[in-house]
Amino acid sequence: MSSTNITDLYNKLNELIAAGDEAAARAFLVEHLKEFPEDVRKKIVFEFFAEAVDAKIDADSNKARIQKQGMAALKDIGDAEEALKSKDKISNIRSSLGI
Repeated sequence: MSSTNITDLYNKLNELIAAGDEAAARAFLVEHLKEFPEDVRKKIVFEFFAEAVDAKIDADSNKARIQKQGMAALKDIGDAEEALKSKDKISNIRSSLGI
């Protein structure tokens, strides 16, 4: 692999990054991965892996947060139902006592 080719790869990648086109930069890295030196390839693959792990952690955290919110909402609904039942019981007792 010539140093000109490597320089061209880095230059093209830097252009994509400077343009703020993350999707194009990712696609470029995937498409040209084998053209980079082995040590750089390992770093690129590791970064993709780390990003995937972070995304999974974020998704799991969001899922857990939503589940906790759902459980809290169910508890609130249960509490409200109990309050309504208590009010109905009080109302029934008052009616039976003629109050």
